[in-house]
Amino acid sequence: MSAHEETGLLTPNVDALQQTLLDDILPVWIDAGWDTTTGHFHEALSLDGNPLTSDRLRIRTAARMIHVYADAARLGCGPDGGLAAAVRAADAIERDAKRVGGGYVHEIARNSGKITDPKLDLYDQSCMILAFASLHHATGDPVYQAKADDTLAVIDRGLASSSGGWREDNAGSLPRRQNPHMHMFEALSALYAATGATPYRARLSGLINGLTTHFLSPEGLLVEFMGPYWEQDARYGSHRLDPGHMAEWAWLLRDNGPADGLAPPDLPNRLLATAIDIGRDPNDQRFLLDEVDASGRHVGKGRRLWSQVEYIKGCLVTGRLNDAEVTARGILETYLAGGTRGLWHDAMTAKGRPVDGPAPASSCYHLWTMVAGITDRRSLRAAP
Repeated sequence: MSAHEETGLLTPNVDALQQTLLDDILPVWIDAGWDTTTGHFHEALSLDGNPLTSDRLRIRTAARMIHVYADAARLGCGPDGGLAAAVRAADAIERDAKRVGGGYVHEIARNSGKITDPKLDLYDQSCMILAFASLHHATGDPVYQAKADDTLAVIDRGLASSSGGWREDNAGSLPRRQNPHMHMFEALSALYAATGATPYRARLSGLINGLTTHFLSPEGLLVEFMGPYWEQDARYGSHRLDPGHMAEWAWLLRDNGPADGLAPPDLPNRLLATAIDIGRDPNDQRFLLDEVDASGRHVGKGRRLWSQVEYIKGCLVTGRLNDAEVTARGILETYLAGGTRGLWHDAMTAKGRPVDGPAPASSCYHLWTMVAGITDRRSLRAAP
């Protein structure tokens, strides 16, 4: 339980950000962001609120939106029709994206249902497991736990690595990344919370062992990119660090009942402190940069919205309530300002100017995880 949950309080701008998601973002995305003809969610919306002309859809995006609306329904704060849309979207994925032999493809054309990238990708499967966990929790239907178990079996058969964890995909792509394993940790946590089945907790223990053994450098940095045996080397981009993921791991470890007692108790604080030390934007200290090296030198393009949301989450679970409040206000004043209701600027340049581009559904997922995780369900009021 996070510090603000223990007191029952939300800071004013965190509360305002929560209400923006409930009152504006979730209703807009179930209206404009879900295709009632195909049953699929859209990958993104243009900043005028319309779907993009491209019908490209990554399965991880669709799965995360299923999670958002199923989880919102479970907590009693989702818009009308949200759970029904999530169920139908899951059926659409089964229809269009199921691989022969199990698991789900990487990408489809939403309108035709044509498979445009058939690979078995670890990140995608972790997001599908999260979606199934949330659907099971929301509906009580055991078919979703069975689908999650089937997906786990597929990656165990098809992506298992002799050096630990799973490979990126069935093509053996490099570099190997910590990020899909982090999201598998998230998905298995959700499965354990929905079912109480102890095998999922055992898998969580294995993933934490991977975090502490392979993903953390001797200096305590969370390494993103590694070689086939988890070796850290510049040729794999191991010098490129993501402060947002450090904050995300801090959140997942601290605010996670299924994983209680499995990780070193001081690890969330250390990860967040490192994110702040090397990742805070020197031009606007309310925010984290997207990619830096170990010295804090910016090696990315700017800063994304999702990183700021994960920073807020990490601050809340480690007691940095003032930092969370300051960054929430910054998001409201910049990323969510001056646009169409329910949409946002997804990225800012290093000088703090909005980057032209659509609002991706992936950021809706990040905003939802903040609302679902930091707020006691009794304080959530239903969106209109």
